[in-house]
Amino acid sequence: LPDNAHTFAVLGEIIEEPFDLQVTGLRHLGAGVAYQIESDTLHHLHQKLGAAFAKDLIPQDKQRFMPRITVQNKVTAAASKELFKELSESFTPFTARATGMDLWIYRGGPWEYKEGFTFERS
Repeated sequence: LPDNAHTFAVLGEIIEEPFDLQVTGLRHLGAGVAYQIESDTLHHLHQKLGAAFAKDLIPQDKQRFMPRITVQNKVTAAASKELFKELSESFTPFTARATGMDLWIYRGGPWEYKEGFTFERS
């Protein structure tokens, strides 16, 4: 997303209640491992953001939405296979709570934290 006032305004106006995320399994990413997430509310939020920023999205952003929590990334195939096997042996589905969003800016390698947006509670 562009680092401009429009982005901050749209994100600041997103009104969601905190909501549950179902962590349903593990996903092997090739060079990493992630927890798979299921949530209708998260998919709805993704659609709202996609519509608000449609003109700013690149082809990668338009791919099928497959939410996840990355545990490990950019490691060797052997290291990711090892962690996937280790986590799979004891994985039990669980629920996590989404309480807001954070905006990070990509700086050509490192990421810079910009701002947090807490979901409103009624």
